[in-house]
Amino acid sequence: MGDLVSLAKYLPARTDGARADKAPVVFDRRELELILRVYGRKVVAGEWRDYSLLFDSNCATFAVGRSAFEVPEFRIVKSRSGTPRFAVIARGGRIVRRGDVLADVLRQFDGKRRPTLLTG
Repeated sequence: MGDLVSLAKYLPARTDGARADKAPVVFDRRELELILRVYGRKVVAGEWRDYSLLFDSNCATFAVGRSAFEVPEFRIVKSRSGTPRFAVIARGGRIVRRGDVLADVLRQFDGKRRPTLLTG
């Protein structure tokens, strides 16, 4: 028969006094819904095909692009603190739009809609 082993000694140490600012920044459900709505529109239009998420202690990033093998075309970033809190950053690192309200920042992706062809 095997020996009983406690896994507690293999887990990272937890302290009750851990600082909240060490927790990763994340998008909440409402923010993610807004971002995915824009992403869905761009996928249907054939402009975007892939996305990735990155969460760390300073910011949350939603990166979008044409393929997983390319540098993302845009990054939607939520920072922990400071104003503005949200930003859209283009491929070269240029900040395209920033603000405190995510919906306003995402308006960057609202373009003129292509006219639909009427057949009949």
